[in-house]
Amino acid sequence: MAGRKNPEALWREYKRTGDRAVRNRIVEALTPMVKAIVAARARQLPPHCELDDCMSCGMEALIRAIDRYDPERGGRLEQYLWVRVDGAVLDEARRLDWAPRSVRRFARERTRVERELFALHGRRPFREEVADAMELSMSELRKFEVKLAGAEVASLNVLTGEGDDDSLELLDVLPSSDPSTRPEDAVLASEADDRLEQAIAGLSDRERTVARLLYVEDMTMRETGRILGVTESRVSQLNARVKRHARGTLAADLALAA
Repeated sequence: MAGRKNPEALWREYKRTGDRAVRNRIVEALTPMVKAIVAARARQLPPHCELDDCMSCGMEALIRAIDRYDPERGGRLEQYLWVRVDGAVLDEARRLDWAPRSVRRFARERTRVERELFALHGRRPFREEVADAMELSMSELRKFEVKLAGAEVASLNVLTGEGDDDSLELLDVLPSSDPSTRPEDAVLASEADDRLEQAIAGLSDRERTVARLLYVEDMTMRETGRILGVTESRVSQLNARVKRHARGTLAADLALAA
């Protein structure tokens, strides 16, 4: 555009005056360069990496590089800034990605091989064909796939496409390991609690105290003995009686007795 100074001229003016407004004009003029660098690196980024994070990192690197540029060391301004920004974006991508680079190389190579085999055969390739094309044994292929699976991250807020209003997220449909969320397990747990209460009701006061201290408070026999004022050996005897009584009361349910 006519009348607009190029970045080199703006930098000389900024160096002479130290005017932040001039530096901001340099940043504005070179923002498309940062976008191009991030876009070029985007192909190497894992899915969970946000481009906005890399863009912010690139802009910060651009500002720092403008202040540090020294034309006496050789090199044009834009060439220097490109190298500094590209390096910063690459470092940020590596920081965001905890997977080893060997695993990411494997993922890119596998994708390339699968595309070539699909184009060749007109169908999705078999894993044996992929392994052979990558010069890997099936065991080596599986090891890399396991490592890659452990490095992939997916958002729990992604829509599943299920439900009447298509608003169900992955978090809503993941199976829970909490037994209380499964009706059948909740019923069984309730029945087990009732049976345990019946078993405990048949114990003496001291035996109930021993059971509570050992199995609810998670104390040792020595600690339990100090509280009750008896020896550790006596606690062991009382504990044995508690177990025998529980096994006898719960004989009909061996799993619970165990």
